[in-house]
Amino acid sequence: MSWAFSTQRQIKKTRKSHDCICCRETIPTGKSCLYVDGKFDGDFTSYHLCDTCNAVYHKFDLDWSDGIGDFGDELSSVVCERKCKCGKYLNLEDWSTQGNTITVMCDGCDYTHTGPLDEFLGLTEVTQ
Repeated sequence: MSWAFSTQRQIKKTRKSHDCICCRETIPTGKSCLYVDGKFDGDFTSYHLCDTCNAVYHKFDLDWSDGIGDFGDELSSVVCERKCKCGKYLNLEDWSTQGNTITVMCDGCDYTHTGPLDEFLGLTEVTQ
């Protein structure tokens, strides 16, 4: 499975709402997103990515050559590379497409964090 060809285009403001192919969140009218179209595995396809999911793929250099794949698996691999302050690796406990929130836990010290995915991954500044 691979792309025969594809194009990517950053849309500054959508004219209607779309669903993100990765997190399934609705990209509201007037928001920016990435639009991708092309021929994948013999079929023509097109989809939209919200800015958060697009940033995750770019920041962590995730592989697009096989298509989007299972975003949850990709996200889990990124989270599991991070260590807690106690020195143990974190685990992805839950990833909600409602509000693009993430819950991570540490087995070593019972640390738990639930919050916006983009803040946890350092894609935006943490809000108070």
